[in-house]
Amino acid sequence: MSHPRLAVGPLALAATLFLAGCPSVSTLHRADPVKPGRWELGAGLDGLVLRDVPQDTRAPSGQVLVTARRGVLEDLDVGARLYTFGLDASVRWRFFHGRTWRVAVIPTLGTAKTSESQTTTEAWHLFAQVPVVFTRDLGRDWRLSCGPRLVWGLYYPEGGGQAQGTLLGAFANAEYALSRAWALVPELSLHRTIHGEVPVDGFVLHVGAGLLWRF
Repeated sequence: MSHPRLAVGPLALAATLFLAGCPSVSTLHRADPVKPGRWELGAGLDGLVLRDVPQDTRAPSGQVLVTARRGVLEDLDVGARLYTFGLDASVRWRFFHGRTWRVAVIPTLGTAKTSESQTTTEAWHLFAQVPVVFTRDLGRDWRLSCGPRLVWGLYYPEGGGQAQGTLLGAFANAEYALSRAWALVPELSLHRTIHGEVPVDGFVLHVGAGLLWRF
């Protein structure tokens, strides 16, 4: 995971990427945007296991997140997400609405800043994500959403140098309607690094759950 141009040691770099350099890879949302003029608020928990293949290490991590989305058009909404190690903003565009499946893309851009400590370096982290969400109704109260996700990350320490990485993976979640306004969303995803070493040169396993409130 270490990068030859970085002005930090490999252990410090590993700790930084594991503990504070991983974005929230949860989706929680379905392909259907929030209705124009309405809001959707949410909160969730992410459990992560990062597996570094070259170093043969595993590191658990966890994050708390809150989200807010507002409908703009019938097939478009915008949102922001704040989580333990950063924040991001996104646009959800539903470009297909069939009788069985609806499909949307949610391009997301986020950032985080870490300070110098025993386990982290002073650095900026930038992440871009592009999940494609396929949603299907499974009945009156259940909806299945799944699809691929591409994640790009940049690690930029204040001491100089940088590291990048690209991950490709997939997710699935099942939304259960607790009422007309509230929904519970458990989710599972797995990503594999296809280039570089950010946030890890290996795998990222994610298990999470969220609670959404539409009003």
